[in-house]
Order: sequence, then C-alpha cells, then structure tokens
Amino acid sequence: MNYKRTSAVETFFARIYVSGPIDNIKQVCREYCKKESLCVNVSETLFIYKGGEEFGACVELINYPKFPTPSREILHKATVLASDIKDATYQDSILIMTPENTFWYTDRERVFTIDEVKQINK
Repeated sequence: MNYKRTSAVETFFARIYVSGPIDNIKQVCREYCKKESLCVNVSETLFIYKGGEEFGACVELINYPKFPTPSREILHKATVLASDIKDATYQDSILIMTPENTFWYTDRERVFTIDEVKQINK
C-alpha cells in the first residue's frame, strides 16, 4: 500500500448510551457537531431489560488521528452532548462508556443499593 500520509494516536472513545427517539438524538448531534466542529457516529440500538425494552442510540466520539484530541477533552464533549441529548429526549439518565470507566448520570433522586438491584433482578 502506498499512502501519502499516515498517523496514529492513542486509542480513546466515549460512547453515550441513551433511550429515546432516534430522530431527536440525531438532530441534537447535528446541532452540537456544527457548533463544536465535531463528528460523531450514531447507531440505533435496542435496550432489552427485565420488564421491557426501548429504542435508543449509541453516540460515539473517537480520537481521530487527523485531528488528535486529548482524552479528557473528548470525555468533556461527550458529557455535554449527552446532557443535551438527555434533555431533548426527556430521559432521566444517560450512560457514558470509555475504555477505562463507565459513568451513569441521572436526575432520579433514589439510588439503589447492590442488594436492592439483586432483588429486582431475581
């Protein structure tokens, strides 16, 4: 292969998982990407859980070698975008996954203990 240029960066991604109408999610992403000169990947997904299922999306931000970005900046942008999506889709919570950590943000007042989660999942 004869490429004119190549480059590599440290692999980093931030994936936002959120339920809600895919068209609303995509529109929020369009607006944020235009404002921030950003590109994201949006994949429709189906969340299946005990007691039901709902459609939503995985929105992914990556460290693109052509425009290298520090991981903390990618995570910051993902957090802002996730909050915008959560508000636009009237969700109570969002989840952001990186290679090292998974962050769950919620507007719910109640936080369940491990024992309560085990009881729910029986």
